[in-house]
Amino acid sequence: MAFHKNLQNKYVRTTYENEGFLYINTQNNETFKKGEITDANGNIICPGIIVPTLPIKESNREIGDEQFVSIDSCKAQFKQYYPLKQWKNLRIYWVEIHEVFVVSTDMRIYIMHDEMYDMSSVNFDLLDKTKCYYCITDTEKGMILTNIVDKDAPCLETSYDIDEDLAFANHIDWIDITCDELLECAAQQENGILCVLQDGRQLEIRNLQYNYHCSLAKPDNISIYIYYIMCLNKYAEGGNYVEYFDSLHDYVREFTDAYPEYTRQCNILSNKLRNYINTFEFEEISDLNDNIQGLLSKEPEELLQLLMKY
Repeated sequence: MAFHKNLQNKYVRTTYENEGFLYINTQNNETFKKGEITDANGNIICPGIIVPTLPIKESNREIGDEQFVSIDSCKAQFKQYYPLKQWKNLRIYWVEIHEVFVVSTDMRIYIMHDEMYDMSSVNFDLLDKTKCYYCITDTEKGMILTNIVDKDAPCLETSYDIDEDLAFANHIDWIDITCDELLECAAQQENGILCVLQDGRQLEIRNLQYNYHCSLAKPDNISIYIYYIMCLNKYAEGGNYVEYFDSLHDYVREFTDAYPEYTRQCNILSNKLRNYINTFEFEEISDLNDNIQGLLSKEPEELLQLLMKY
């Protein structure tokens, strides 16, 4: 499925061969380059996502750690922060060739009326077609605006000047912070904090639990069905079938909670796995365990072909 004039499509994928479709850069990790959207002629439709950096101790720095910064190296640059939450980062922008506002993650493009995200807190009539709006999702408030940039000349340093915006009912509440307050403040938050430096760069200080949540993201180049199989919880346990099955899918449920756009596909495979297991009659729980462990020992492609029959 690709993004074209049939705007009834729920979402679009990121690779195309047909001229006229939009292309998303999923390889680059640089701010305004990762997730950058271009047309078939290479014209920029939308700048990329804002990629936060992560801190690393200078004593632990190794070759390949250039994307990390140390807290000590930017002591005097900390400006503001907000508490990290398990939300989605989205962009809203105008696509001239289709004359419509769309919403996108770093890997998918959605039409603005898609029911995937609650857009009721955004007045699309007040959006500037020359701007790209960066926002986060909130279960209670809907869309919360964090940054605004010019599509043709995106700049991080000035992107936080959002006080005059009227299109969003909710704006992020930035809190002033100094380096001395940093680590204590991060430890007090459930997930950690996201800091803004003087030059506009963002620095995420995550706790272990939130870092694990972020690591659940699906790789760009893998089928969601294969990824589902790879995510099956190999630490499953239980005294009966129901307990075992629930434990088995804890990992997958964490993934779909974080990335709800894959819920339908994961549910399909959950049902197929349940149907497959239900075809067997087990006298002992050990027989069930052996069968499921044997199932998981198969190669992902082999297991996928097997489950698709049920």
